[in-house]
Amino acid sequence: MKDEEYYQFTNSCYIKKASKPSTDAILKAKQKSLELKEKALKAMEFRLKEKERRLEEKEQILNEREQELIKKEDR
Repeated sequence: MKDEEYYQFTNSCYIKKASKPSTDAILKAKQKSLELKEKALKAMEFRLKEKERRLEEKEQILNEREQELIKKEDR
């Protein structure tokens, strides 16, 4: 029985040692995943701001043209 108990004890120690690095690896992978998601989100926010800026510029141009047309009609 002592040999079997010793084997079970050492086996459980190996499992604990082996499971810790895999837990660390999982945490690192999750951290990396979060970092990549944050970078993607920042890139999407930047693109959205650029699109909003372009739309505002187009809207301003259209408003200026509309004002010019109104002035021409008033003449």
